[in-house]
Amino acid sequence: MKRFVSLCLCAMLFFALGACRGVAEKPFDVSDFIPGAASVIERSAGHAILEIPYAELQPVVEFYEVALAFVGSQQIKLDDTSEDFWAYTGTYGENHIIKIMIRASEKKVSILVNYLDEMGNPAE
Repeated sequence: MKRFVSLCLCAMLFFALGACRGVAEKPFDVSDFIPGAASVIERSAGHAILEIPYAELQPVVEFYEVALAFVGSQQIKLDDTSEDFWAYTGTYGENHIIKIMIRASEKKVSILVNYLDEMGNPAE
């Protein structure tokens, strides 16, 4: 319940900040897509591998949907057909391409956030 309340508060903050988005644009980086409850397993300028112990997939997906809406992401590809996997590819800003993959298991949720343009890869 505490995580749900925290995620709701984060969502409200993102929407409030989203209203100010056009006033002072700032460059986004991978840290903007790291939930507070996540442990960073690996991180570079172009990607982050994260884990959230004892989490469920749906609240984590909702966090990313809000974060993507905040940066004005335009969806290229979405895979949400499985109950334990979610993958999103989209664009935002000038030339930024992001890919987020989330996989849930009994004990944790694993997350991979890639900036494809930072890694030199075209959108797939």
